[in-house]
Amino acid sequence: MMGNMWAVFAGLALFILAMYFFVSVYAYFRRKRRKEKLRKKIIRREEPYSDKEACILEKNLSGFSSADLAAWGRYLLFSYYLKNREKGGENVFKCAAHGEIVRKEYEKFPFYVDSVFELANTYFFYSGRFEKAARIYEELLNNKPRMRWEKICRSRTKLVRENLDKPEALKLYVKAEWHFEKEKFSKAAGYLQEVTRRFPDTDIALLAFYFLGDIFYYKLKKPQEAFNYYRKACENGSERAEARDALYKCGEIMRKMKRWEKAVEIYREYLDLYKDSSFRDDAFFYIGEAYQNMGKLRKAKNAYSLVLGDYPDSKWTEVLYRRVQRLNRKLVENR
Repeated sequence: MMGNMWAVFAGLALFILAMYFFVSVYAYFRRKRRKEKLRKKIIRREEPYSDKEACILEKNLSGFSSADLAAWGRYLLFSYYLKNREKGGENVFKCAAHGEIVRKEYEKFPFYVDSVFELANTYFFYSGRFEKAARIYEELLNNKPRMRWEKICRSRTKLVRENLDKPEALKLYVKAEWHFEKEKFSKAAGYLQEVTRRFPDTDIALLAFYFLGDIFYYKLKKPQEAFNYYRKACENGSERAEARDALYKCGEIMRKMKRWEKAVEIYREYLDLYKDSSFRDDAFFYIGEAYQNMGKLRKAKNAYSLVLGDYPDSKWTEVLYRRVQRLNRKLVENR
């Protein structure tokens, strides 16, 4: 009796061992097959198509002996969460987490600059961690100064550094930038208008007025409204580049609306205020053009001649030689 029981136990044990062996072998080959499938997807640069697939890739990244595969796999994970960060919550956290690994470990890879820029944008737009974003923008500027994002990195770093003491205004302005990037221009304008209402006597309000001018001028195609906002950006004669550019754009709008006298007035104001501007020859040229359109030929010739005399390397030089010659002939005819 006892012998039969031992035989049953032995058979059961062998069966369990055999099942364990077969399950282990099956699991091994399944993992190997999955890993090979992931390897091919990474080589083809295929992003995960679901949270489940992203989770599988994340769990298997450490199993790749190739540093190249691990790097590109990490980038594909970052890209997946980057595209889903607007859902908020865990997606933003994972986007930042994978982005930080790319930032710290994969500087030599071609996806590095764009990925780190988007990491900074994640902090800037989705986490409200403005100072952290500014540090990463600055890091990019120091390490990759000729990148295509250079201008944006500088402007956002400056925005953050100058307005950390005004967190509510900064949040509103950043929301406006986010809506602008999504081409929701009216919503962007709404946030900027709130900045100007709530923080009227600050530099960030000046930036908001300038941004509003750009939205109404270039996107909403409402030049008169754009003019009004640009005028508010420059009405205090600030030395900020935005105030200088806003005044120049006021002249441009008046010129394109064929309000010649007003254009001349604004360009002269610009020349009086900004002695070191690189656009002074343009301003004189447009003053001459306005006078010419008003029929004030001698004043037009004087403005054109001033450009030829004071700015010999101006892009307008060749055009102006011909114009001055024609004006001279007309002036002689009109004597």
